[in-house]
Amino acid sequence: MRVKLRLMVIIVGVFILSGCGLTEEEALQEIEETVVTTFETNYEEPNQTFNSFAMFLPEQFTVVEESESNLIIEGNNQMFILFYNTLEDQTSDFFYLSAEATDTYTLLESYETDEQFSYVSVTGADEDYELQVGVGGVRITTQTDLKKLEANFTDMVTMLNSIEFTE
Repeated sequence: MRVKLRLMVIIVGVFILSGCGLTEEEALQEIEETVVTTFETNYEEPNQTFNSFAMFLPEQFTVVEESESNLIIEGNNQMFILFYNTLEDQTSDFFYLSAEATDTYTLLESYETDEQFSYVSVTGADEDYELQVGVGGVRITTQTDLKKLEANFTDMVTMLNSIEFTE
């Protein structure tokens, strides 16, 4: 009797725990549903200045390396690569069209206003996803898992929306 009870408790526990995990479809749907509101509402004042621009970096993020058109940023125990092209303005869709041409994305969504063109691209499967977010001539990319996908998306949009070019 005790063995059956223990077995039943274990089986119920496994079902509960497996039901708590986020599926790929759910994670991508959350991003897809929040693209517009995330790009419209996540604005912060810049708190860091670099060669060509100023931008907001969340408290837990630090710049590891800066080069002519890249920043390597570390935050939340992962790396982010920010690439910027000062020749492309905020309404440029160049990076979006490049992502679209690869045809390897799991999710590709865009958002456009008169002032800017923004997009999010997710590629990969299983445990390893590449998340790329772009606004005009600036894009930021990271490798992430499903659990961090939406939080990383929000952090990345917040950083990109804060960029003010100085040149």
